[in-house]
Amino acid sequence: MSNLLFFTDCHLASEPPAQRHGDYGRDILTKLEWVVEQAPMFDYVLFGGDFVHSPAASLRLVHEAVCALSPLDHKLALCWGQHDLGKGHVPAEIGRSSASLLYWGLTHHTGTQGFRRLCLGELDLALLSHHPQIEEVLLAKDVGENSAPIVVAHALIGLQYPFKACTMGARLVLSGDWHEGYPPHPVGDTWFANPGALARVSIDDYGRVPQVAAIQWGDGQGVVESIEYVPVPCRPAPAVFDLEAHLAAKEKQGKHSAYVAALAEGGTDPFTPVDDALAGMELETPVRKYVQEKLTTAQEGAE
Repeated sequence: MSNLLFFTDCHLASEPPAQRHGDYGRDILTKLEWVVEQAPMFDYVLFGGDFVHSPAASLRLVHEAVCALSPLDHKLALCWGQHDLGKGHVPAEIGRSSASLLYWGLTHHTGTQGFRRLCLGELDLALLSHHPQIEEVLLAKDVGENSAPIVVAHALIGLQYPFKACTMGARLVLSGDWHEGYPPHPVGDTWFANPGALARVSIDDYGRVPQVAAIQWGDGQGVVESIEYVPVPCRPAPAVFDLEAHLAAKEKQGKHSAYVAALAEGGTDPFTPVDDALAGMELETPVRKYVQEKLTTAQEGAE
């Protein structure tokens, strides 16, 4: 039996995403260091893609992350995500991305291919990176010699692609890309698991705790013995996200949408003065105040 650790979607970046507090890059590095600390308890470590948030991510930061993972090189395998590859999502272009440091620093990955079979110790794997023909591989009814007992894929399996169509002849499919993730579960003879992104990139992640998957894999039988999701130590959501800024922006957008909807509903002539248009609309006071403030600001800027 082999013990597997699976994690996905680090989205390394030196600049914090919108509405986040603190040092985002350091937060991700701390989580990667925690993964490395757990690694001695596992025979193999698998990663599901999107190591960087963009191909232009800080080389210094990516180098630090690759150095942190380097002790695992003999038992770590990974695929590329679209954020690693940038425009076109072509694995052959990995050399133009800061994720290329993974290409040179670690051994077991898909390289410049979208799909690769490999043996990692006793594991027979198929690594499926995000690439222009990914749908053909995911949905192929006859996978033939490309079939492997374990598939690691960067694709929206369970969201964009139905589970039952993506078995790919495997007994275990580990997927990334969908940050929310989903509970481990079988579909026929195939188990699916995605513990969700290691990164919390947007306010949508406010209520989500990053996790990794701990899997017991029966080598001889090629079957899943157990899958458990393990929470990753991280800062509490209120310390990470600026919830007040998000709610204020959402309220502002709501007022703007209400005004636009009122214009469309009333069939207002686009050349009608805004004051006259407002007078003919039944707008709630906060919306009216919002529009009038925007009008005043625009008029002052034009003077």
